[in-house]
Amino acid sequence: MAFGTDTFTNTAGTAVSTHNALWVQHPLRATGALVITDANRARGNANAHHLFYYDTDPGADDYPVTVRVRVASVLNPAGAAARQSTSSNGALGFAAYHTRLEATGVFLYRINGDGGQITLASVLFTPTVGEDYDLTVYPQGVGATVTVDGKVKRVSDSQYLTSGATWQAGEVNFASIADSSASRIVARNRAAIYEFGISTNSTGFHIDSFSAGLDTVLAVGVGSITDQTDTTMSYSFVAATGGTDPKTYAIYRLTDPSANANTGTLIDTTLTGTATGLTPETFYCFKCIVTDAVAATEETADAAVTAIGFTLPADKDIDPTFHQIGDSITTGGTPTTVAKLATVLATLLDVGSITSGINGVGGGGMGSFVNEDLSAHANLTGAIAAADTAGVTDFNIALGINDPENFTKAQWKARYVALIGHIRTGAWPELARIWLLPNTGRLVGGGNGGNQVNHDRYREYQEAIREIVAEDDGADGITLYAGSLARYEYVLSHPERLTDGTHLDQTGLDQIGTLDAHHWYMTMLHEAYLRPADVAAAVAAYGE
Repeated sequence: MAFGTDTFTNTAGTAVSTHNALWVQHPLRATGALVITDANRARGNANAHHLFYYDTDPGADDYPVTVRVRVASVLNPAGAAARQSTSSNGALGFAAYHTRLEATGVFLYRINGDGGQITLASVLFTPTVGEDYDLTVYPQGVGATVTVDGKVKRVSDSQYLTSGATWQAGEVNFASIADSSASRIVARNRAAIYEFGISTNSTGFHIDSFSAGLDTVLAVGVGSITDQTDTTMSYSFVAATGGTDPKTYAIYRLTDPSANANTGTLIDTTLTGTATGLTPETFYCFKCIVTDAVAATEETADAAVTAIGFTLPADKDIDPTFHQIGDSITTGGTPTTVAKLATVLATLLDVGSITSGINGVGGGGMGSFVNEDLSAHANLTGAIAAADTAGVTDFNIALGINDPENFTKAQWKARYVALIGHIRTGAWPELARIWLLPNTGRLVGGGNGGNQVNHDRYREYQEAIREIVAEDDGADGITLYAGSLARYEYVLSHPERLTDGTHLDQTGLDQIGTLDAHHWYMTMLHEAYLRPADVAAAVAAYGE
């Protein structure tokens, strides 16, 4: 973490030592001063060496010092210093390592204790008027060799100067020197800033900002969507790392994830919040811009750290209630499979509870709910009446355990279509979905007299369910959904859960209800969040 920072923000003409008492003028460079410009930068006010050290223990022997230098005009040197001695002894007090920007390029120096200036490295180029350059000096090691790194970043395009006097996008040192001289500097001393000569508000090299210490790279935190409805979306960002405290945040709402954050709508200055008044079925993203104490900024720029989501369709708010008809297997137990579904789903949807009911145990397969002439049986009439009274949104049909011995696929499909038709005829306003649940099976030699189980017929029944769903146009606003085939496969994989070869024990019933809940939840997520148009938009946005 940076142990020292300054942006030199104060009234024009203020001496930096008045602006910040931690800036101490070096006793061997007592002529003139560094003062603040009308653009909040530091400049020299005398024809002299201006050397000010930051009077705080760096806390470590190895630390980088970075200054941002603005070129108002190409004039006198300015730069950063590390391990700067504070002694007034003329044989010792000048000791430091410097990276300086000068009229002919950048120079890495060791300043000996007596003031002797040793050039460790240099790269020649002409500084551009109006440009900002970040200069870093970073000595490392206190043994027989001190490694001294020098670095320059051109701020306008974030390009770094190479040792060959070219500029590149990736971070690189222009020099990394092994200093094993007897005059090498191993004491941590202080961080410092340097400028020579007289500058004005509009001429010379000005020091725009100062930072000293490790881990100063500012990195924005990851964002995520934590909740959403048809008109609201809640977001949360992790706090930024690195940089210099205190940090401030700005959260922007956008519909184009490729756009810069500040082109969106500023909605908050805290990391967690809820955007309201959104449009249903719309793609939104949220980006964060963080600014630290030295005015460094960083923003979310890619999908990995941008909070992205879709508002729910207005007509698909997820607030279900359930009713189920079934046979002795699907209606047995405490809780029943549909009651377990409701309990698990309440947790998945983060709601207090979900209402569920069940009506009828169908002896003799589907015949309990549809008569031989395919008219509605009294059991079905009662189920419809109970669901109507409860205002049920989701009606489950879980039948067919014993039917492989009773019906062909075509007969069974016809009876199922008739059953659905009766439900729709007696439908109530709240009914939105009818679920056709593929059934659990029983083992060979199980209940009902040990009848042989026709597993191929079971699979035909599952095919029939999917055919019914695919052929339905939902014109009445009621949508048919196929349940999960995992219900049937579960029993095949867990025969130990069948108490008599046919009926599931309570653990089996709980697990079937849990399967149903997760299948319902994932199906509704697909319907609400990931419709084809939304997927296409996301693919187009990120090119994946």
